[in-house]
Amino acid sequence: MAEAAETAGINNALVDGGYVDRENTHFHVNSASLWDLPDVWVPIGIAVPGRQSRELVGPLGDGMMAIEPDRDLGTWWDAATRPNAPSREVAQLPISGTATWTPRPGGLRSCSVGA
Repeated sequence: MAEAAETAGINNALVDGGYVDRENTHFHVNSASLWDLPDVWVPIGIAVPGRQSRELVGPLGDGMMAIEPDRDLGTWWDAATRPNAPSREVAQLPISGTATWTPRPGGLRSCSVGA
């Protein structure tokens, strides 16, 4: 999980602008920068497996991606995020059945799932 915390910290620093130099346990970054910065902050979503992980990376992310049906995940995430910072909580749910992809204008596709 320390790798995820280092990655989130590096990503945040890159989106803040300027050059990033970090020598962490898992990653060494020398003079990295983004050439075309976005006009608005790019939210960073983090998928983490347990409470300890959320407490470690919560202050570094803008959203949590839950991959298990646990009601307490959102409560833990809210307690671990930056004070007064907006945060999103997204759930990933497994779907069984047959997926059908339908072409849409502009190269997009939509998916419908049948049993």
